[in-house]
Amino acid sequence: DGVQVKLWWMPDTALAQDYSVSVRLVDGAGQVVAQTDGPPTDQGGTTVNTSQMEPDHMLLDVRTFPMPPPGAYTVQMVVYHPPPEGLVNLLSSQGELVTVTTITVP
Repeated sequence: DGVQVKLWWMPDTALAQDYSVSVRLVDGAGQVVAQTDGPPTDQGGTTVNTSQMEPDHMLLDVRTFPMPPPGAYTVQMVVYHPPPEGLVNLLSSQGELVTVTTITVP
């Protein structure tokens, strides 16, 4: 059992570079309790380079975390170039890190 986060990718134009995504579960104290990093993957688990994604074609990328202890968590995500380029601001005018949702584990 675990927590699944589903990301839907659909570029509106061709992407010239490959990006990775970091999805994080953060507890109420601001501590990252689980994290997954890497490029998007399709439903079969195959890595999909973002530079090869077709515009207006949707890709479902499912990330699974081990079940954390009961409590409230924030799901955060950041898109980045693999090192050495680092973080890029693709998702939000407020900065690189985006809060996706909050969840409660009973």
